[in-house]
Amino acid sequence: MIKVYEDNGLPFVDAQWLRERNYIQGSIGAEVARLLKDANPSWLVEQIEAPTMIPNHLVSAEYGEEDVFRTQDFTMKPETTNSSYEYANYLIEHQTTKPPLCIWQASKSYRRENDQVSANVRLKEFYQQEFQCVYTSETKKDYHELVQPLADHLSWLLGVETRVVPSDRLPRYSEKTLDIEAKTTHKWLEVCSISKRTDVPFKWGNKALLNTEFAFGLDRLTYVRMKQLIKGEEMKLDLTPEEIIAVKFAVQSDKELLSAGEDPHNELPVLAVILSKIAKLLD
Repeated sequence: MIKVYEDNGLPFVDAQWLRERNYIQGSIGAEVARLLKDANPSWLVEQIEAPTMIPNHLVSAEYGEEDVFRTQDFTMKPETTNSSYEYANYLIEHQTTKPPLCIWQASKSYRRENDQVSANVRLKEFYQQEFQCVYTSETKKDYHELVQPLADHLSWLLGVETRVVPSDRLPRYSEKTLDIEAKTTHKWLEVCSISKRTDVPFKWGNKALLNTEFAFGLDRLTYVRMKQLIKGEEMKLDLTPEEIIAVKFAVQSDKELLSAGEDPHNELPVLAVILSKIAKLLD
């Protein structure tokens, strides 16, 4: 993230950041779809993109005037949930599909964040990837069972330790909320929140619906992953000559590992990419 404007919470990002964020988004999208379909092959998982602005009456009551950017008729959306609800309802009303149905978006959201913006990666304009997984209230499956597999996937994706913890806040619409946190050098950082929501504003016939929402903070995820990728002159090593030789040998003895550093979207673990980049910088 690069601070160009003097205003807080409005950073620029470079090409490498964009590549990493796109990779993270694609990996999470595939993993959530896989986990849902493994639990029940009937799931329809569909990505959409709603407008940046949302009609004022559709903004969640969780957000007050002090939280959002609002005009007379529209609000810069603070989250994707309600626009995904509207789309899901449209599909069901037109008998295009039926539950279980997952509508997800990866797009910008907007909030008036002022609390330690840089330290907490709390931005006024930020990317969210949110999955609204709608199913009938009589469903016996507890989709919070997917939280630990998602935490494991994020650990692999980011190259850091993750943990699942109870959320320090329980919104009015949620029966249960858990957070996934990633371990950074200075703190545990929340990167995903999973809520069992009871606020689905429509029904399927006469059946009430629930929603397990998986909400990922793409900027925070990218921030953590970027911290794990060694980049040019920002790299600071404290290696002995013997350790330098060992790193070079480990990389150069494996052609697949050596080529990993060329591709930011490779499937090898982050450690492999780091070792490859270290070897190139030591040449």
